[in-house]
Amino acid sequence: MIELTSGRMRLTLDPATGTIHSVTDTAGGVRHLRSDLPVGGPVGLFRIVSPTDTWWSRYADADEQPPPEVAAQGGRVTLRYADLRAHDGEPLGVSAELRIETSERPDELLVTLALHNLGPAVINEVRCPWMSGWSGIGDAESDRIVLGGHSALSAHRLPTASGNTYARNHQREWFEYPVRLYAPWVDISGPGGGLALINYMRAPENGAVCFENLAGYGAGLNLALGWAHMVSIGPGERWTSPPMGISVHADDWHATADRYREWFDAVHPPDSSRMHLRSAIGFQNLLFRGFDGTPVRPLEEIPAVAEVGRRFGVDHLCVWDTLTLGNYAKQCDRDLTDYPADERELLRAGLTRAEQDGTRTSALINFRHPVAARAVSDPAVQQQVIRRFDGTFRTENWSASHNHGTLFTKHLGPESWVYSPFSAEHRERVMRITRDYLDLGYTSMFYDQPFEIAPDYGVAGSAPERTHHAALEMIREVRRKLLAGDPDAIVIGEECDVFAQDAVDLWMSWATSQPSAVAAAALTRYSIPHTMLSWVIDHEPERVALAFALGMQMCLMIHGGEGTLADVPELAELVGRMAALRARTAERTTCARFADTVGLQIDGDDSLVAFGYDSPDGPAVIVAAPGAAASGSVTVDRDAFSAPGDAQEGRLFRLDGTDEATRGDRMEFSLAANEAAVWTL
Repeated sequence: MIELTSGRMRLTLDPATGTIHSVTDTAGGVRHLRSDLPVGGPVGLFRIVSPTDTWWSRYADADEQPPPEVAAQGGRVTLRYADLRAHDGEPLGVSAELRIETSERPDELLVTLALHNLGPAVINEVRCPWMSGWSGIGDAESDRIVLGGHSALSAHRLPTASGNTYARNHQREWFEYPVRLYAPWVDISGPGGGLALINYMRAPENGAVCFENLAGYGAGLNLALGWAHMVSIGPGERWTSPPMGISVHADDWHATADRYREWFDAVHPPDSSRMHLRSAIGFQNLLFRGFDGTPVRPLEEIPAVAEVGRRFGVDHLCVWDTLTLGNYAKQCDRDLTDYPADERELLRAGLTRAEQDGTRTSALINFRHPVAARAVSDPAVQQQVIRRFDGTFRTENWSASHNHGTLFTKHLGPESWVYSPFSAEHRERVMRITRDYLDLGYTSMFYDQPFEIAPDYGVAGSAPERTHHAALEMIREVRRKLLAGDPDAIVIGEECDVFAQDAVDLWMSWATSQPSAVAAAALTRYSIPHTMLSWVIDHEPERVALAFALGMQMCLMIHGGEGTLADVPELAELVGRMAALRARTAERTTCARFADTVGLQIDGDDSLVAFGYDSPDGPAVIVAAPGAAASGSVTVDRDAFSAPGDAQEGRLFRLDGTDEATRGDRMEFSLAANEAAVWTL
């Protein structure tokens, strides 16, 4: 056995099999991974998948190889494999070098895998690191898997209740980056601390965190976890993984979020040049014609509905209209901005008037799909769309209908192809449409689906794992065009992504709407603090209170986007008061770092929520009572914040416009339903 240590972390490696014997937190006494579980494992630190015509998932595991050449020096161990063998014993002609070394960050080791493919087959997935032997610290309630700023799950969730149990599907799970991971890390924590896996890629690469309960059809839990790299390594090609960090800590997921954020901010320093944009309360989304062409309101009403928003402090209008909404539902052959001359003039006049009156304007626009009627008859389009590994087209179907029996009329089509972000023709199309979009009079943009979750294998010379990176480069180009016209323009996007913070200014997610999304929203806010998030609000005032407490903007979809704030006067009044309160306190809240509940002790009714904010001037707290009146107290531990503030010069700002001086670290609150207050210390 070889032992590697880094601070409180000790990893014991079996070099003969390339398996982890154990990972232990020596300070806390917690053994996170172990090789002596009664069922399943241990697994080697990597698996490669190299398909053949007869075995589509042919694989080679580190623990099934002849003993590698081992070199150990200082804080580094290197394992060299001359020719990897598949599970059935066939040589692949692939050499591998696995390196494990001490990280410059405390309590962490780095794993890197280098491959040289001299065999005849392509490698289409590399799983590294791949670690087994986690069986639990506490119980199903206290042991949590937290997925890269996205969501928290029970670490004991496998086996699932999946009906299709073949290939052990009920014992496996997969979470892709981007979209199902907002940042490339995973944390498993329980009582006494946790274990983290972080992908330290410097540019975004498509991949996924994967889990498997190696106990299989036996009893118990032997959880394996790792990172799957979505690669395509052809004969003669070399590939090296990003450094993959394995670390331990004595806290919960916040420790892993802090570790990654500190590294990421050093590599990609955040932009603080437009902090004033964070004082906005949100944006209203209005349907003019639906995805399927259903008429909702005439374009002539743009100035009037913009004025309704301003009346309640909302100075951004997002227009939802058939053409720009996307090519995945409409049946006509016009592209996104191919408006007839009369409609162009209506749009230009309305948008110009709204901007002159003080409303920023955008449209929800989706660039990703060809016009279906053209695509099937134009051979050139086939060269511009994403292909799967086997050469078939990647498709999507979001054929939204207002009037059929189902929202998504997948049985009617179209089954839309997806443009490749590698395509020069598509990039030029996007920029041409963007220029036309600005000519219509829009100044900002709601960029629908600003990601590419599926790798594109159809472009020679382009690494498929760089597909999302190429998509973000295109969005950055669009954003530069917008900012050239208006320095305060913003790009709104769907689903968050740590690597897209300089491409998308404000994020929304349909999942962030119900009160049950509070924990996930707080997780994202804490993990990616330099971006702006929004909460989808239809007509429920409790959503307004939650969005304000979390420092999020309001993605207003009144009556499904068919109504305006004038249709919900009580909610509109609440939004207006929230907008005024945010404007008075933004410097200490939305312009500061969201701190979740770290450093706060909250005692009170179940409907009382409180979140902390960390600024150079000291702590601040937003309290709210979403859904029901609430009373209770909040105590602040100033040592948990970067600056202590002044215990003698606090201030409490109320929703009615009043404020008062406060002293000390504890405050009692009594709030009416959906009321909020801001306490600065």
